[in-house]
Amino acid sequence: MKHFLLPLLLVIAAFSASGQDVSDTSAYLKKANDCFKAGNYICAVTQYKLYQSASGSLGRDVTEQIRKAEECKEAKSLGYNYYKDELYKKAGEQYSIILSLNPDDLQAKIRYPNCLKRKDKVVKDYTGVWENLKYEIIGGKNISFGFTAGLAFANFNAKGSGAVDYGYGSSSSIEPSYSPEAGFCAGMLVDARLGGNYYLQVGLTFTNLKVKNLFSCSYAGYFWYNSRYLEGTAVDNFTEQYTLNYVEIPLLFSSRYCLSKKSNIQFFAGPYVAYGISGKCEITGFTDYVFDFPPNRFYGERCDYTGEMDLFGTSGTSTNSQTTAALSSKEHDYAFARSPFSRINAGVSFGVNVELKGFTIGASYDLGLTNIANDKYWAGERMNITGYKSDIQPKDHKQRVNKFQLKAGYIFRW
Repeated sequence: MKHFLLPLLLVIAAFSASGQDVSDTSAYLKKANDCFKAGNYICAVTQYKLYQSASGSLGRDVTEQIRKAEECKEAKSLGYNYYKDELYKKAGEQYSIILSLNPDDLQAKIRYPNCLKRKDKVVKDYTGVWENLKYEIIGGKNISFGFTAGLAFANFNAKGSGAVDYGYGSSSSIEPSYSPEAGFCAGMLVDARLGGNYYLQVGLTFTNLKVKNLFSCSYAGYFWYNSRYLEGTAVDNFTEQYTLNYVEIPLLFSSRYCLSKKSNIQFFAGPYVAYGISGKCEITGFTDYVFDFPPNRFYGERCDYTGEMDLFGTSGTSTNSQTTAALSSKEHDYAFARSPFSRINAGVSFGVNVELKGFTIGASYDLGLTNIANDKYWAGERMNITGYKSDIQPKDHKQRVNKFQLKAGYIFRW
């Protein structure tokens, strides 16, 4: 309807102008100027053209005013749409055009400063980036596949009630001194968008874990030597090297924030379950004896030990050798009622990743929740490579696996 209104008004004005004084057309010009100042550019264009038609060659030239009104009308329409879509940089550019032509435009005067405070994601030189990240949605596929690889540093959290003996037959109470060593991890994953910037990630990971236990102690007493008991002292030094291989299935929920069009930061947490496919403990060490022969004579003896046991099985072997010919090297085989460790291990994982065009790098910490220690082994017939039975046994022994991981990978998201 509006397309026919302007031509009709112009025709009417033309007929009426034939008997009308030029001064009578000044009302059109005044109304046009008032509409322009108020920011009503459709009205301004219409009134300028009515004045131009009615006054003819006797009126003022308003071509420039019409051009400004048309330009402001176009900029206002674009600015409104950009502002509604939260594209503040582009909206600000349009309102800046309006203000350069009409400094009295009230809407442009209000919205232009607001656009400067709320620039959109394509602008890099702005402050308040974290406040604006929440308005952005990560692009790419809704379901993506990828792979990761990295380093794993595991440690044991061992607890028990009463005295604890890890000394392979010594009669003293020795607490474990576990320390992590570098293992590795590698796997594949499926990354699925739940909605917006919330994702669910399911994976299958092979993890190699290594933990070392060092202990040393000394004690005095009577020791069996050369078919009799002799008084003396002994010093134990042993090293345990644990190696565990697991297949893990993590189920991780993550919230993600855009850093650019194809990069984001991810915070994740969720449960995991792991199955032990192989594990062993290698033991090396020695015991130094010093026997006291009266009067004031001393004799030394050294025993060296090596051993290995299947952590998920019920067997082990050891070899010990002494420095005397009477006590030559001996080998022992062991059979346990229960394996030292259970195969099932579960816990919770949490961490952070950074993704850049599909490439990822991140860190995570896995907190073990299940007790993997079989009490019938630890409080029962443990592998005793020294051959000296201790009266001290662990009670209510519980052992959990915690690990820290550094990973890099690639996701086929784009």
